[in-house]
Amino acid sequence: MASVAPSHPLESEVVPVRRARISFLSRSKSASPSFSSSPSSYIKAYSNTSLDKVPSLQDRQSKVEALQAIPPERLHMSRERSGKILLCSCLLGLGLAVTSNELEFHHTSKTALRTVNIIGTILSIVAEACVYQHHRSTKQLTAQTGTKKNYGSMYIRIDEDNFVGFVEMLVCLAHPLPGLEYRHWNFEYTDTMGDVVHVPYTVNSILTAMCFLRMFVVLKAAVVLRAKMDTANAVMKLYQVDNSFSFALKTLVYREPMKITCSAIALIQLVFGYLCRIMELPGPRGIGAEINFHNTYFDSVWLVVTSTSTIGFGNVYPVTPFGCATVYIAFFMGQLVMAVTIAVVMDFLQFTASQRKVIEMREIALLKST
Repeated sequence: MASVAPSHPLESEVVPVRRARISFLSRSKSASPSFSSSPSSYIKAYSNTSLDKVPSLQDRQSKVEALQAIPPERLHMSRERSGKILLCSCLLGLGLAVTSNELEFHHTSKTALRTVNIIGTILSIVAEACVYQHHRSTKQLTAQTGTKKNYGSMYIRIDEDNFVGFVEMLVCLAHPLPGLEYRHWNFEYTDTMGDVVHVPYTVNSILTAMCFLRMFVVLKAAVVLRAKMDTANAVMKLYQVDNSFSFALKTLVYREPMKITCSAIALIQLVFGYLCRIMELPGPRGIGAEINFHNTYFDSVWLVVTSTSTIGFGNVYPVTPFGCATVYIAFFMGQLVMAVTIAVVMDFLQFTASQRKVIEMREIALLKST
């Protein structure tokens, strides 16, 4: 019986084929054959696969060299300029959100409210652009120092700079929107007496409370600008330290410990005081009540001060569930800052090695004189 000639020259030999691990982003499923195929089908499939779309090592190195070719001084100036504009736009937008909320509490005309909200929307768009530019400069500086952080599994990796920038852009979107003036959202809860209480929140008041999340963006930009650690970029590259917010915050606390901790305590009282005012003013102890706990802004600040200091006089207390949650978060953050303040004060009161030596020499001199 005549033998049949092999269809492929490699089928006459036993060729060990190693299964290649291919990323799902570089090749499609149709390009990879099933594991039950013959060796010739493997060779034919992988030989027909186009590798033009797969980034080579030279392309990655060229991108890194292009980033490193940008002068660090130019990146520092771009980062500082975008950070300053971001600070101004976020603070002005937050001030307009508070103004819109107060005008809504006092039942001002819709025209004035809409004008304020439109200006706040424009400032939010400016803040979005500044966040993008600020993180772009930060990412380029991090690439120059040679450090990069990734989160996720081996297949899906999330760049830290991109993730933080995306979250900050979402935070900057929260602001009172034009067209939603005096749109109410009724919140119901059952009090301790078993009665059902209706709290008429407005949509823009909730957006104003969410707008205070911009304070984290403002604090981050202010700390990075104040720390000024980018001037030692060569030293950071030598020791593989990236331009992160945590490093800037540690640097600033190390340089000015008392000023930073006292500013943090005051900021917590002021910010959470107004958040309590937003959550409690439409409640049963707010506008129109016989006993108004939040008649002025400083009444709400007094509530946060007595709560974070663990005094709790009881003359002002939260009633609504959202107000209780706000006071709880303020209490937790205030205790953390107070612990840091105590540590800073204790470190300030401790003697240095030279001061301790002087005291010991004085004690020895006093003993000899007696």
